[in-house]
Amino acid sequence: MGNMTISIDENRLRELYSYEQKTIAYIAKYFGCSPDTIHRRLAMYGIIKRGRNVVIPLHELAALYKTKCYSVYTLAKRYNCSHTTISNRLRDLGLLKPVKRNTATSIKTIDIVRAYKSGNSATFIASTLGISRWKVLEILRQEGIPIRQSHKQVPLDIEVIKQMYEQDKLSTLEIAKFFQVKSCTITARLKEAHVPIRGNHIQIEEARLLSLLAAGNSLCTIARLVGCSYTAVKQRAIALGVTIPKRAWQEHKKHIVYQYKEEGSTLQELATSYGCCPNTIKNLLQREGVRRRLPGVR
Repeated sequence: MGNMTISIDENRLRELYSYEQKTIAYIAKYFGCSPDTIHRRLAMYGIIKRGRNVVIPLHELAALYKTKCYSVYTLAKRYNCSHTTISNRLRDLGLLKPVKRNTATSIKTIDIVRAYKSGNSATFIASTLGISRWKVLEILRQEGIPIRQSHKQVPLDIEVIKQMYEQDKLSTLEIAKFFQVKSCTITARLKEAHVPIRGNHIQIEEARLLSLLAAGNSLCTIARLVGCSYTAVKQRAIALGVTIPKRAWQEHKKHIVYQYKEEGSTLQELATSYGCCPNTIKNLLQREGVRRRLPGVR
């Protein structure tokens, strides 16, 4: 699907920014786009940007932070500014440690471009690398990569979706496969149309569950076989009085870390090998302080 241009009325933008003095974040939320888009439209329409000179008494700020232990967010609310402004002032006063970020020299541009072209969002790439989303977008623009619009609305016929969900009793996952979108997109559209969302009550036969457990299948494998979540299988098993054995990955943490870092195994490969889900492996690596690779990079 090609890029979609978000419609932002110049007069309304000027009214919100210049006359009502709304913030960039507020306007971005109002139009359903990113702050980057608002900054670009302000420049496009020739709207003069406001200054950021927020008057904050530094002695009072220091006293509230050190003596009364006010948080950064509480101080931001008190002085009617952003928490970033408060953080910067506290750093200038030497009361807040500078944030350590990866330098641009350690970032592989080719990895960012490859990850973005493969469908990953700028936000996901930024969180994976531990840098800002703005930096990712800057690198992509320098490489001449067209930026996909965030918060874009995929055109879907809500009446057809409602009929499939309410009358045909199809699940959001089945409808999502039909329209080639994510199930959360279908759920969001149904909620917007005030359609009550059904619970995911999948019936698991007690005899079959016990049989699969006795055969030595992992809970993750059983979940795939019966078409439900790992948590649902675990809860049913506990309700039947089945003792859940210690998971294999818990006894092989060091080996999992070695396979991921040295052998280049993917999250999915490790999850399949140890009978758990990829998110479990991802969380384990985070707890062990292992930096994630970009998707598609070994």
